[in-house]
Amino acid sequence: MYLPKSLQIVSPYVIRWYGESGRQYEFGVVRSTSFWVDEPVVYVLAKHEGDNIVPLSIGHTEGGRTGPNGGMPREWVQALAEGMTHAHLRFEARSEASRQAEVEDLMLALRARCSICTQAGSDGIRAA
Repeated sequence: MYLPKSLQIVSPYVIRWYGESGRQYEFGVVRSTSFWVDEPVVYVLAKHEGDNIVPLSIGHTEGGRTGPNGGMPREWVQALAEGMTHAHLRFEARSEASRQAEVEDLMLALRARCSICTQAGSDGIRAA
């Protein structure tokens, strides 16, 4: 799994989310207030409550400075308002089509498992 050297991951370090297809996706875990990325990334914005992890938003960026210390997509601002504690970041998908396919696979799986998640257009799902 590729992670930029500047990314400071925190425990539990790696989270595995499974798509509807059964495919496993590994994400590096960072605190919601202490990172920025300037590469394209697939993300799951989450609230960690002890051993329980609640996904708040799933999506991807095209690159450019993104995070609390840079320009944040509106989904990230909303997730912070909803209690986001961590961001799960995946840098493996190199094309826009690959990132979108991963997001769609994850959205299908998490919508089935997470009663608080609702469709939020093509850019991800958010807590209702």
